[in-house]
Amino acid sequence: MLNKTGLIKDVDRIIKNLELGNALNLEDLVSKVSDFCFGIPIYLKSALLPDGIFGFTFLSKNFEHYGIVYSNNLNDYQRELVILHELSHLLRGDVTRPVMDKLDEHFGIVCRSIDEGDDVIEWETEFLAKNLRRYLMPEAELAFYETWDKILGREK
Repeated sequence: MLNKTGLIKDVDRIIKNLELGNALNLEDLVSKVSDFCFGIPIYLKSALLPDGIFGFTFLSKNFEHYGIVYSNNLNDYQRELVILHELSHLLRGDVTRPVMDKLDEHFGIVCRSIDEGDDVIEWETEFLAKNLRRYLMPEAELAFYETWDKILGREK
């Protein structure tokens, strides 16, 4: 059963611990989530996925990195949403060990299908993803500000 009050507190705590600041791009957010997840690197990869599968997250068999695979049929907006959703799974602690249900030889990884009881997990994950999205600046807007910073000599 979904505990909305507890969920809101958990999301607020996670966002506070990430120390997001303002004007993040997706790359910065991936780096912050990696730091939050004990410094384990997170790699993003697009791939041709079966219909109805937009993305998934995995922990490598040797525990050296996380991978987020997203469909190469997504537009930029959809890609961002899928990556945010998968990052949220990592932040929630949903991906802590390789799951041995099914070996996907194409990717050389272990993944699992969604079980019936996962609808609450997916809803909570999506709630966190939508809250994370508030901290991202659209790439075009970020590029605009970075260009003005260069013109005005205010580069970081």
